[in-house]
Amino acid sequence: LSDICIITATSNQKQSILKKLSRNYKEISSVDVINTYTMQGAEYRAVFLSTSEPMDESGYSLNPTKSACNRYVFNTAVTRAKSLVVCVGNPFLLLKMEEQSEFKCWKEYLKRCMECSTFYHFDSIAPNSQSAIKELQCKVFDDDRARVNPTLDQSTSLDSILSAYTKHLEKFTKSGRKLKLRISSLNQTTSWQLCENNATNETDSPKEFIFKETLQCQLVVNDFYEAEAIPLDIKKKTVKIIGLNNRRGAFDGDIVEVGVFEDSPRDSLRGKVVGVVEGSRDIRFVCKVDPRDPLSFLPVDRKTPKFKNLPKLSGSIRDENSIEAELKAKNVVVFDPEWDGETLPKVVDVIPPSTAKNMLFVIKFVCWNLKYRLPLGIAIAALPKSLSIFHSERLLKLAHGIEDDSMSEPYDNISIKQDRSLPLYQNAFTIDPEGAEDLDDAISLELVKSSDGSEVYLLGVHIVNVAKHVENGSIVDKYAKNTGISNYWTAEKRKKCRNMLPKEICKGLSLLPNELRDVFTITMVCTKKNGQMTFSFSDPEVKRAQIKSQIQLTYKDAQMHMEKQVDISSLETLEKISKLKFCNVLKQLYQIAVQMYKDRLETSSISYSISEEGEEEFWQAHFLIQELMIWANSEVAREIHSKFPCSALLRRQPSPEDEKKAAMVGQHSLVVGYSHSCSLNSLVKTPPLGNMLVMPSTLKQIEEALKKDNMALLSYLLTNDQLYPQLAAASAHLVSIQQRAEYCCTSQDLDAITDFYRHYSLHLASYTHFTSPIRRYIDIEVQRMLIAILNGKTSEECFDLASHKNLCRFLNTRSRETKLFERKMDKTVLALECTSCSIESYAFVTQIHNKSIELSFPQQRIDKILGLKEKKFSLKSLNSLYRKAICSEGSEKKENQKLFTWKIKMTSFESPASIFESVLFSSVNEGELGEDDEGIQLDAFCPAEGEKPGTLKISSYRATAASKVSKIPKTTWMQVKTEAQKLAQSSTPLQATQSPIIHSLLLDHLPKNSQSSQSNSVCKSLSFPLMVYYLKQTINPYDLLKVWITWSLREEVAAPAIQLVELAPFVHICVQHNTHPAECFSDTNLSYASHRKYNSIKEYVGLWEKLLIAESSEMSVKEFQPIIIRDVHLKWPTLEVPANCGDELYYEPNGSVIMKPPAQFMKQSSEFFEMSMGDMVCVRYGVQPESPNKAVYHLVTTAITKTEKINKDTGKKEEEMEVEMSFIGKNKRISEQMAKVLRNGEQSPKSEIQFIPMTASYQRTYRRIKTIGRNGCRVSHLCTQVALGIEENRKVESHIKALQILKSDKLARRLWKLDKPLNEVQLEAMELALENRFQLIQGPPGTGKSETGAHLAYIFQRLNKELNQQCKPNDHWHCVMYCGPSNKSVDVVLRKLDELNEKLQGNQLNILRIYAKVIEKREFEGPESSSSPHQDETADYVCPDYAKRYALHHKIRDGPSGTRIKEYEKEFKSLAKKFVIGSQRRKEYENCIADAKKSLLERERFDIILCTCNEASGKFVEKHVFPRQCIVDECGMTCEPECLSAISLCEHVVLLGDHKQLQHVVDYRPARICGLNISLFQRYAEHFREKCKTLEIQYRMHQAIQDFPSEHFYGSKLRPGDFVKKREEPKLKNVWPVPTKPIVFCNVVGEEGDNKLWSPGRRKKVMLESKFNSQEAAKAVKIAEALHVDNKTPLDQIAFLTPYSAQEEHLKDVAKEAGLFNEDGGQSVKICSINKSQGDEFGFVILSTVRSQPLELIANPDHIQPDLGWIHENIGFVSDEHQINVGITRSKHGLFIIGNKRLLEYDYTWKKLLDHYEEEGCIVDGSRYPRRSS
Repeated sequence: LSDICIITATSNQKQSILKKLSRNYKEISSVDVINTYTMQGAEYRAVFLSTSEPMDESGYSLNPTKSACNRYVFNTAVTRAKSLVVCVGNPFLLLKMEEQSEFKCWKEYLKRCMECSTFYHFDSIAPNSQSAIKELQCKVFDDDRARVNPTLDQSTSLDSILSAYTKHLEKFTKSGRKLKLRISSLNQTTSWQLCENNATNETDSPKEFIFKETLQCQLVVNDFYEAEAIPLDIKKKTVKIIGLNNRRGAFDGDIVEVGVFEDSPRDSLRGKVVGVVEGSRDIRFVCKVDPRDPLSFLPVDRKTPKFKNLPKLSGSIRDENSIEAELKAKNVVVFDPEWDGETLPKVVDVIPPSTAKNMLFVIKFVCWNLKYRLPLGIAIAALPKSLSIFHSERLLKLAHGIEDDSMSEPYDNISIKQDRSLPLYQNAFTIDPEGAEDLDDAISLELVKSSDGSEVYLLGVHIVNVAKHVENGSIVDKYAKNTGISNYWTAEKRKKCRNMLPKEICKGLSLLPNELRDVFTITMVCTKKNGQMTFSFSDPEVKRAQIKSQIQLTYKDAQMHMEKQVDISSLETLEKISKLKFCNVLKQLYQIAVQMYKDRLETSSISYSISEEGEEEFWQAHFLIQELMIWANSEVAREIHSKFPCSALLRRQPSPEDEKKAAMVGQHSLVVGYSHSCSLNSLVKTPPLGNMLVMPSTLKQIEEALKKDNMALLSYLLTNDQLYPQLAAASAHLVSIQQRAEYCCTSQDLDAITDFYRHYSLHLASYTHFTSPIRRYIDIEVQRMLIAILNGKTSEECFDLASHKNLCRFLNTRSRETKLFERKMDKTVLALECTSCSIESYAFVTQIHNKSIELSFPQQRIDKILGLKEKKFSLKSLNSLYRKAICSEGSEKKENQKLFTWKIKMTSFESPASIFESVLFSSVNEGELGEDDEGIQLDAFCPAEGEKPGTLKISSYRATAASKVSKIPKTTWMQVKTEAQKLAQSSTPLQATQSPIIHSLLLDHLPKNSQSSQSNSVCKSLSFPLMVYYLKQTINPYDLLKVWITWSLREEVAAPAIQLVELAPFVHICVQHNTHPAECFSDTNLSYASHRKYNSIKEYVGLWEKLLIAESSEMSVKEFQPIIIRDVHLKWPTLEVPANCGDELYYEPNGSVIMKPPAQFMKQSSEFFEMSMGDMVCVRYGVQPESPNKAVYHLVTTAITKTEKINKDTGKKEEEMEVEMSFIGKNKRISEQMAKVLRNGEQSPKSEIQFIPMTASYQRTYRRIKTIGRNGCRVSHLCTQVALGIEENRKVESHIKALQILKSDKLARRLWKLDKPLNEVQLEAMELALENRFQLIQGPPGTGKSETGAHLAYIFQRLNKELNQQCKPNDHWHCVMYCGPSNKSVDVVLRKLDELNEKLQGNQLNILRIYAKVIEKREFEGPESSSSPHQDETADYVCPDYAKRYALHHKIRDGPSGTRIKEYEKEFKSLAKKFVIGSQRRKEYENCIADAKKSLLERERFDIILCTCNEASGKFVEKHVFPRQCIVDECGMTCEPECLSAISLCEHVVLLGDHKQLQHVVDYRPARICGLNISLFQRYAEHFREKCKTLEIQYRMHQAIQDFPSEHFYGSKLRPGDFVKKREEPKLKNVWPVPTKPIVFCNVVGEEGDNKLWSPGRRKKVMLESKFNSQEAAKAVKIAEALHVDNKTPLDQIAFLTPYSAQEEHLKDVAKEAGLFNEDGGQSVKICSINKSQGDEFGFVILSTVRSQPLELIANPDHIQPDLGWIHENIGFVSDEHQINVGITRSKHGLFIIGNKRLLEYDYTWKKLLDHYEEEGCIVDGSRYPRRSS
């Protein structure tokens, strides 16, 4: 007790507590009680803080320095405790007192208590505590932004900004002026403004479209780009709506007018929304701020377009506080959610952008005029991004309009008295889920007559009469109507409910046992003839009645009584009235339900599926209730429709489209016959073919059911389609094509439409909702219709058609929103479950699309919760080497098969045999897989000491994994199907012995452990240190995959996602990191990195390294095939609870995770496992099937330590390695369950890791950039100055000598090949480069920047020779280093220097060209070529012949060490296919190479060393090369960190490039947005213009080609050189519209397409997202034929350029067919992408822009309103100015551009270009161009 303390704020409170303890709590009276002013220095195990203190009338403390609200007192008090702090007090007063302080300690404390579910209150003290708690939650959480970012960006306070907005709005209100919304468009940006009613800014109405017809339809949005308009006239076909512009103004579920385009084909109608008939107005969306436009919001639901926020008020605000800057478009304005849309909205908050990016907003839809591309909305709430269930629930409630379950106004309680005029049923009972409180239905059955062998029963379904007690228009009715439907969801580990009716009324109406209740009763006579199992039904009747329910049963209870015939003494009254034993009542009711089902669906079999886990055994009870309720609803629907044909409320579901049904039938026709489902069997009449596929787990469940004699469960397992892959796929497909069910109101117009009111899924002509009036408002309204009918009134007297239509529209929306809310909450709960441990589940492949695979799950709960988006994963995420489409022949033909190939390295830290110990292969044989074979090839590497010492022998085995499913023959399964129906339709238990067929099924097909012993022993004998899997596998519909489910890293609201997919035994692919590598392995909280200046090197490196890691993770995952290491034991650091831990307790590591590979592994496999800093690791726990704890963590290697120690046993040195790994990515959470496991130290489980090397290019840059600013590192002072942006104005000390060389040496001033002088601009640029330590030279296309760079290199080498002679003997030899972003850019200069050497003859330059290892290995056989993990080693580039004499890897083989190196390589070549070189021989060879290179550099003094920027960042250059000057060519194409790494060794730097041409290619979009594509050249050219000299004379392009790029990109500075002016241009016939202008834009309205697949047959890997355009390709070929055939232009003078790799490949195919392209050499046109063409020039260029849209979609600019999002969506990177500039400046004599003129005009740059071509008269119609000679 002495370790417990109570702290008080006052002495009076202390005395009061002491008295209480001594009188009432003597057993704990020895605890310490102290004041706040005596607590300093004390320490206790637990502290209880009493916050009571005296206050003034305003509620503020009288003694603020001692108050618990004083931040110093609070801090001291809570830090006295070691383990526990408990605070007691009034939270409202604490928050009130805290208002005086800027530090909100108590607010944060209360928030955390609520998030952690440790906030407690006492109902006895606060009777209205629930409402008080809700009010408190609002106070605590409303300003949660303060925690995300406590300070605003602006100098003014938040209050002043709010005040300014309020004053601005009040001005309009006081002046009486009316406001309206207006849109303004300027420069592709759109802003909304408040303006006065008389102000106009309306654009012209869109041009009229030509429509074939106009239909009234319901809009169903499938995704962002595509929607379907389902005609209300079911005879009409569905209309496809393609593109956002064609569905503007309408949201999912709206009733719209759709115009069908005139040119739409009959089989695929296309159209656009031309009007909204019935729209969902009060809809809300969860959004995040668009990072490119803070006034726009991006919905989390990607099907929804982004919103513009209301309003942009900055235009006219002028406030005395001078805060105009704060009110501009960067702040997010949050409005009052109760805004009615008419008056001015009330501003409640203004959030700065730095805070807004970490928040989610609820956007309320305002309006969406069809003229405008984007809808308008207002932000009504802002919440932090959080995985907390509390925040998620609150956010989703706001988004879906789910209000709190409370009524502020008083209402009368329900009072029920017996009405003797009504029949009283006392034999009724209820069956509901366990814990149900809202009991609105009961059933009864009475044996009326039993004679002549027949039994006559009276069936009764009793529904509580809510309409009698809830008067239309009353307070309760309005509340229920506004709510629409009760909500049921799970949150905070408990079921929650928001009732439609107040709880007291629900309780007063519920059909509780022995309580008198008013009901509607639907009765029917059921006759059963002797000896028959069937019933006949007659005399249905609907009437008012009263009941006293006898018992409340759960489904479990009902099933138990039905099966086990349990007698219940309390049911004597029920049994007496029913004249049946209660068990027989249930049995007969079940038989009646079965007969109803079969009659309704016109089938002889039944099938039922349960979504609730654990209820499978009670499916018959569920089935009974469901069928009786369907019958009751249908009877009531028939009654109200017949009596009130013009105002009846029904529920309809239209039939799926015939085309979709036909497609579904075509895909699954061979298996549907196996199904028990009538919905499937009614579509397909043909018998099934082939085998039935059954999961082993399903067979096990069947076996268990038989052992327990659980026939109910057995029948469920056999009749549930969801458990069988083929049938699950067919069922999922059928569900996907079904249309939505909705409420509708009957009318004479609709009655004329056949089957308009039909409910397709239920097979009913009319249907309504009537049986759940406590939970659904539509049921109450239907009951009012029944009352009117029973009272003999007409519909005109009681109901209004318009009000019923409005009610249906409203309730359809509420029902949809409610279902969405419940489903999203289920997703959130499932996602949070996955944060504890990943969930392992089997899944069936249902469909294979062009870019994704769709799954279905046999676990009903998971399948129900996961949406279509969560059930899909991308083909790209499988990260296969290649894939191709195949189609197998035979009776079981499967379409859409895709054959994938993986190459996976696998090894183990322990005994290698453990890889296969528990793996079951059906066969293992020696040999290799054929090219088209499917299976597994295991290449095993084992020591071959006896044959070839120092090598590993390769042994290949062909293996086939054991089947995941059992195949049941057709005849057997059809017998099982018949037997299963007998079980399902019988309510009498059957013994197992009565099911011999099912027994034989088990005996023949249940997997047996003994059958795998032989293959398993074979696998155990394969003991190798390393295995390489070559896995070739098709993924087909109906295949069974094992997947792991986790929470999504990409979704803003917690949602589940697929994490791992098992491809083969112990081969897992992490879909999560393959899909979102940056989120897994890097810090995604990126900031813009390219600034003019930086405060410190630490800031500089911190900004750029984040971008490098993010981009490298994207590149590494794509480029490397998996390397998997099993049995890895990791040492975890201390795990701590983070400060922001919310609902679920979780931990984060405080330190690095340590991995120590064992000595044996290092000895055998280290050569295949070389880790470096920055490498990524995917750690998996629980890959073994029996492991309960499954989790995946993504880490990055941060440090590697290698040491040597002496082995005590052998006395030899052994290398030890310790790898430190850290969490950098988005997910650092370790669940409490996993934390317990990982804390076990040596006892913690072993893991499997996938090792992903960082790409060499980024690894070198990352390593070098980290050394900048460090002491002891070889980094020049100039490099540091350049990085920080500090201007270096000092001249180079030797610049005078350099200038003398320039003036005196003719070779320095003349072109070496043409022997012509350099122009004056080039000479001026060279002078500046020789004088200044840091100089930029901008070289626009054709200006000879590489020529200038080569001449500078020549002058520098001349200068260095003189300076080197003055050095001391031991000083390093200084050279010139010439770098470029690519091998091509460097070899262009090498070629020029080679030409110079030809002139110099005896006094040649000593040049060295350093190539990357990958190019060296392509020429010379190395030891690693057979097992490299790199995915794409076949890069296009090879060492040119002229470069070999200068290449380092050739020089060392021609030098003293060459003989030894060649001997190694000869040996490697002879062993290549059978052996892999061991570590010892490998190291000998690598050391020999390294020594030879080092010796060469020491022996020969090279003048100029050329290499790529990346090679310049490597360790070899850093150790052995000592450059004095560095020239970087094409510098605009390198990212800043790479360029800085290349120049980091030099004190004199020249950058040559053009930032107006191609930039560095960045795959990860956020990294690109943050400036990783910005080069060092661009940064200095834009911010330090005086450092840059531009070359202005170009020697390539004809004047007409030059004019536009010169004007648009270079300020009209470019001018042609004399050579171009005097050059004779080719004379062409029928080519140029204007003979003197060799430029053409050929307008072709083609059709763009996505690339489908890439495979080994292709010339190169093509991205799935790439696009092609067949029409443009055909036009390009025709133009080339006009040049070559008609005008005799040589083919090598013609080039096809395009931005897309798919179009590049397509052009090659088309040109090859036309005889214009030859891959094998000879005469051929050149075809390449724009990215590859920089630095090249061609005689004629034909440029295909690819992107296109139909003219009807893009004809009207007022309709399009193209903002940046639209440009990105429809034009893509074709709009990139850098690509445009390069594409149009490659040609010398003529330029042809092919594209869709109307589309390209929406881009600013293309509009300027097209205007220029229009002025020149050079635009032609593609349909009449070119004119060919006859």
